[in-house]
Amino acid sequence: MSLKRLSRALLAVGVAGSAPPVAADKLKIEGITGGDQAIVMINARTAAGCEVQVSRSAGMSEVGNLLAGCKPWIAVLAANKAVLFKAPANQWTDGADDEDSVTLKPIIDVPVRVWIANPKAAKKARDDMARANLTYEQNKVGIQFVPKYEDVPADSVGVIDDAIVVATDGTFKCRKLPELQRSAFYVAKTLNIYYIKEAITGQNCAITQPEGDGNITFIGGGANRATLAHELGHAFGLRPMDAGGHTDGLPGFGSTNVMVGNGTAARKRFTAGQVFRMNTHADQWGGTMLIENGLRPGPGRKCPPDSPPPSPSNEQCPPLDADP
Repeated sequence: MSLKRLSRALLAVGVAGSAPPVAADKLKIEGITGGDQAIVMINARTAAGCEVQVSRSAGMSEVGNLLAGCKPWIAVLAANKAVLFKAPANQWTDGADDEDSVTLKPIIDVPVRVWIANPKAAKKARDDMARANLTYEQNKVGIQFVPKYEDVPADSVGVIDDAIVVATDGTFKCRKLPELQRSAFYVAKTLNIYYIKEAITGQNCAITQPEGDGNITFIGGGANRATLAHELGHAFGLRPMDAGGHTDGLPGFGSTNVMVGNGTAARKRFTAGQVFRMNTHADQWGGTMLIENGLRPGPGRKCPPDSPPPSPSNEQCPPLDADP
């Protein structure tokens, strides 16, 4: 065999008989903390059609041969960084050597005003907030709560207590929110958390009719240390209606998911699909308070219903249970 024929044969089968390397598109992520494995979600067309791919990356990763078409977007969840959401992203081509690059931004500080209407809950409020901060950090939600604690004078507790009613059957709901919003115990564009004496667990007021407020959350005497993180999940768009607000019994979710309704203190997990919605969700109740309060740019996007069973991926959002 001539040298030219031998060279062609080696190129055809690869060195040592292996197949030649397959060219792949690449995504470069700037700003990942050393050693972190960021969660990457990419919506693009593949040979199987338009789909959301979920993977891990330490900074530069091959993402296969992504094709032209679909509506490309990229989301990146990384430790101690804001969730990156790029939409539209650069359009991939049918070639196999495309490369996109994104840069992560600093973690988002979320102002919180904690109103202590139950003096016995003062220590619990601080412990709950520390637990919520840890949970959101470990799940790469991209935020950190910055709380300020205020004691409510005993002669003013009534205006807070009057904003939630407990029925004889133990159910409870928000009410008379305009009165609370006009009081001295409410700060606009801020998460307002009220620790009250009522023996409820917790209640976020986003879906209160006729007009709710996702910036109002009540925590009662029946709450455990995961309740605050759960109710703030509602504030960030995981509603108890059709956006995965309660994951009880949904396939792909266990008892440690934060959004299990009336769950135990062991709840500590968000899926990547939940974190995506917490940063981008839009709905009739104001969507995520991160956008409503001006902490993230809008507009938000409405993810499809996810109550049960979870919906398949579409071009707007990953499935609720998406995880790498």
